[in-house]
Amino acid sequence: MIPMKRYVLLGEDDEDDVAFFKEVFSPRYPHVNIVHFDNGREILHFLRNCPEDALPDFLLLDHLMPMMSATDVLNALQKEPKFEKMVKAVWSTLILPVDWDRCLATGCNYYFDKPVSKTEWHALAAAVGSYFELKATGS
Repeated sequence: MIPMKRYVLLGEDDEDDVAFFKEVFSPRYPHVNIVHFDNGREILHFLRNCPEDALPDFLLLDHLMPMMSATDVLNALQKEPKFEKMVKAVWSTLILPVDWDRCLATGCNYYFDKPVSKTEWHALAAAVGSYFELKATGS
């Protein structure tokens, strides 16, 4: 089922990271759903079958997802015009400059270090949430 409410599509295979993100994001932004998949292949299948008017507002991908990495997913999305305006971000515990360059080359808008402290988790939630705040004000 495709959510009709605004939503973040989260690609992450670490259940703890999914739980931490939801724990800090959802109370602060209850008007934004989080749709989660744990591998890149499922994300790509979902997005390709998603009507253009129901695409996620924000795509947040773990750099090293199973089956397809964030770079693989972004490469595939870059080839389809319906995904041009979607905001795309990658997060990782460690990303090499060459990997970041590949992400940028495939249309990634943001990179986030994976949080390790509660303060960092809240900062990440605020960074992702600020997109929805700006969109709500028309900025």
